[in-house]
Amino acid sequence: MKSLKSYVKKSLVFLFICMVLIILYSWQTKPPEMQKIVCIIKSMDESNGFWRSIMDGASLAASEYGMELFIRGPETEDDYEKQNEIILQTIKEKPGAIVLAAADYEKTNGTARLIVENNIKLVLIDSEIKDNIADAVIATDNYQAGIRMGALMKQLIQDGDEIGIISHVKGTSTAIDREEGIRMGLTDDKDKIVDVVFCDSDYKKAEELTKEMLREHPKIRVIAGLNQYASVGAGTAVKELGLEESIKIIGFDNAREQIKYLEEGIYEAIVIQKAFNMGYLGVESAVKLIRGEKVKKEVDSGSTLITKDNMYSGLNQKLLFPFVED
Repeated sequence: MKSLKSYVKKSLVFLFICMVLIILYSWQTKPPEMQKIVCIIKSMDESNGFWRSIMDGASLAASEYGMELFIRGPETEDDYEKQNEIILQTIKEKPGAIVLAAADYEKTNGTARLIVENNIKLVLIDSEIKDNIADAVIATDNYQAGIRMGALMKQLIQDGDEIGIISHVKGTSTAIDREEGIRMGLTDDKDKIVDVVFCDSDYKKAEELTKEMLREHPKIRVIAGLNQYASVGAGTAVKELGLEESIKIIGFDNAREQIKYLEEGIYEAIVIQKAFNMGYLGVESAVKLIRGEKVKKEVDSGSTLITKDNMYSGLNQKLLFPFVED
């Protein structure tokens, strides 16, 4: 009888230990609050191919790694105040990681710092912030992309020609770096830039600003559009004014209208970012950080300058027409 009681006691102790180990293992491998990742982008505008590709890449990574993903953002890219509100609300939810495309280099900095102070992993995609506090940064090397744009612009201009830049949102790291890169690529011709305007990522505003710029500076022969909204607006303005033969445009991103303008010769070239890669790698890095794995601090997600002459090559076709379900 004594041996039976001893056996039962040992069995109960063994079962208790097993249960504790199972609970501890489940906490380590799948703590509910640590499985949640929130991706906060600049705009939820699904008509924008860049942000759609970011979302598609992020969603695929989350699916492959078995993570719960939420994607949030303001309606427009220039609404940094709304994005800050979203960040603050998300911090209260205590996700395992936040993947953030910062709306403003300085004005998003404070709220991004709160992410880190609340022990939430921070991965930046697309845009950077003032302080070097992120666990990882996955973005286009916008400075180098700008240099490539500037170098091509330098080949297009002649004596007496002037240059205009239609940028997107003032204060974003992408706008800052692309413009600085263009000036570096132009070298001694950077003084030919006579105007830089910001369309706040609005198609109509970009179109109107381009027309106004051309009225005020009739010697402009080359225009750089620094994102999809700026580029499409500039292309529309030049086409409506009938100036396709005299003004060359170099754009950024690859909306349907931009590809059409490249085929028609309204654009001389466009810089295509690898947005899908950016979204995928952003979430993948977040997963690894949550699991305690090491990740690269900075990753260039890549970009390519495509002209009308090389747009039909196999690799460039894949970049121009990425598979996106409607």
